[in-house]
Amino acid sequence: MPSNVTIGTFRIRMPAFCLPSRQAKRLRYLVRRYKPQMTSSWKKRTEDELWLRVLSQVVVAGNAAPEYTLRTSTAVKEKLGFRRLKRLSAQRRRKAIHGVLRAIGTRYVGKSTKNAKVDAALHNFETICEAGGPRQFFRRIASLPSIEKRIECLSRTLAFYKKKGCRDALIDLRLASDCMALDRRLIRILTCVGAKVPRSLDNHYEEIERELIEKVARPCGLSGGQLDRILFQNYGDILIRLLCS
Repeated sequence: MPSNVTIGTFRIRMPAFCLPSRQAKRLRYLVRRYKPQMTSSWKKRTEDELWLRVLSQVVVAGNAAPEYTLRTSTAVKEKLGFRRLKRLSAQRRRKAIHGVLRAIGTRYVGKSTKNAKVDAALHNFETICEAGGPRQFFRRIASLPSIEKRIECLSRTLAFYKKKGCRDALIDLRLASDCMALDRRLIRILTCVGAKVPRSLDNHYEEIERELIEKVARPCGLSGGQLDRILFQNYGDILIRLLCS
């Protein structure tokens, strides 16, 4: 369906995104070369792993590279372990989070401990604590009856969780299958296969997501989440095939 955008008192009807059959076929041909590497369910993750997964969405905003260190570093797990942070005073907790985020190169985190990302990390930590801990928080998310409800709950309760971030977390934790975490990399792939992509991803997010699931994922026997992982995990390889063909 076309999107509607309001500018002042005028409501403008924007054309819907449609993935033509030729471009969809080319994408399916590429996608069938790969198998998605899916991560483990939230049920199989430790308390610290779940908390750091929540924190990762704050870290990746503006630059995704530091998230690898956040996820793999033993030192990070020691410094930002959930129970350790919970024992600290509010001031020391802020200092600990700020120090690690700055050390791993998180964008927009400078010398001052007071900035938007540290504030967001603390807000998310407190939200997790109020739920009874990371496992209890995600158990509550899992109890919601639909993907839409789970996305809405994450975006309402956690800072830095928008359309892409909510879906990315749900796919990663195996809490949703038929959704996609769309970003500029995906837009570049679509452009390279010849699709006309709207300038505003946010205004057409659900349309692009639906077209990819219906015309690429399902014909390939994949869920939206599996397609998302294939495109993300093999982005460089896919671009070479598209640009050097």
